[in-house]
Amino acid sequence: MKLLSNILICLILIALGGILGFYIYSTYKDYEYVSYNQFISLLEKEAIASVTINKNNIVAVTRGTDKNKEKLRYYILPLSEKDKIIFLLKDKQNLITYPSESYLFIIPYILLFAILFIIIMASRRGNIKETLFKEKKFTTNLLVHQNRKTNILIPGHLKNSITWTHLISGEPFKITTAYSDLSSYEQDKYLLLLIETLHSEDLEIKRNASFALREIGDRRALLPLCKMLEEDKDPHVRMNVALTLGILKDEMSIKSLKKVLEDPNPLVRCSIATAIGAIESEESLTLLKKILKDDDNWRVRRSAIMSLIKFKDEEAFKTIVMAIEDKEPVVRSSVAIALGEMALEEGIKELEKILKHDPEPSVRKEAISALREIGGKPIIKPLCDALVKDQDSSVRMNALDGIELVDDDIVIETLSSVLMNDKDPDIRMAAAEILAGRDNPAIIETLKRSLQDQDEMVRNFVKEELKRMENVSKE
Repeated sequence: MKLLSNILICLILIALGGILGFYIYSTYKDYEYVSYNQFISLLEKEAIASVTINKNNIVAVTRGTDKNKEKLRYYILPLSEKDKIIFLLKDKQNLITYPSESYLFIIPYILLFAILFIIIMASRRGNIKETLFKEKKFTTNLLVHQNRKTNILIPGHLKNSITWTHLISGEPFKITTAYSDLSSYEQDKYLLLLIETLHSEDLEIKRNASFALREIGDRRALLPLCKMLEEDKDPHVRMNVALTLGILKDEMSIKSLKKVLEDPNPLVRCSIATAIGAIESEESLTLLKKILKDDDNWRVRRSAIMSLIKFKDEEAFKTIVMAIEDKEPVVRSSVAIALGEMALEEGIKELEKILKHDPEPSVRKEAISALREIGGKPIIKPLCDALVKDQDSSVRMNALDGIELVDDDIVIETLSSVLMNDKDPDIRMAAAEILAGRDNPAIIETLKRSLQDQDEMVRNFVKEELKRMENVSKE
């Protein structure tokens, strides 16, 4: 019956397409472009049937005066000949028409295109009815299955299929490849099966199904996923579901995400913070601010900060800056990273505060990386200050890397000071290498003074560089 139904519908569509095609063909006219003089000479053998004056041209229709009286011919004249044509037909004004502009002629083309589109999509899906009534059928099945909580009995031909094996493999590439290779009809079938499998008693299959839905990211799974987030007892499933809701980016899921802000598992709360940030609504910003303020787990607070980066507005910036005083160095490092990625000029002052006051070298290093990310002249002073004043050699080395390519008098002065005074020979060597690459006569005097450096490698390097500079000047 299914085959006969498909054949019948296909034949009806083809017949309609044929009728529309014949109509379009029958209305086609063979036009000939002629000048006014050519048209006058044609009137010796033909009689004017009608003249249509459009806004772009003049269309004259004639019929034969002898044997072919019923055969119509169509001629197009330039609009510049309008006055001549009107004078020629001054005694036959009833033959002249001035039609208003209409786009009704495109309707047959639109209908023909729609029919062809349905046939093409049906050939991909394997079922014309499913193409025409896809959403209705899927929604009906979804309502039937979304409340089911019993163990799932997977049909044998699906359970043993390679596609199903790949979908529940837990491997992203296999999942996305297997799903994309399916027709639309088959995608619907397997998507429903994955949603049903979320209620399976087999924990591994259940987790893999939630992971597959996360990789597929189909919005039609939104409602059952929201319900699973609120009710499922397995943290891995809740984590995957939360991340999937973030991928879908639908504001309808905010309500469910809000309900589970205090989930007992911190990794689930991290996923919730990530999902809320991905949705990027006003309520999302409020919820992230609450998470950053109230959550006692540093991983969750860090996730909230990284989610706030997407907003890049004043409110998000202020919320991130609030965490500069966080007790966890990892969170404060995330603040520095966020300020660098937001790349706002206001962030330079906050990063300068971190460089001056934060007790953790790793946080100060992230602040330097953030300043380099922002770039521009305003970052030169804080980087130079960190290079001269910071007590940690790894922080000073990061600052040195940040100003390496900057050509500025303050930078040269700072590098000269570092070469003469820094306690770390590696930093003095790096400063000497940068200075030696600059084309500035004042640098030579600085290098000569460093020939008395305590470190032999620094002295030898400076000596070789001075010789090279001397040879270059002679040439």
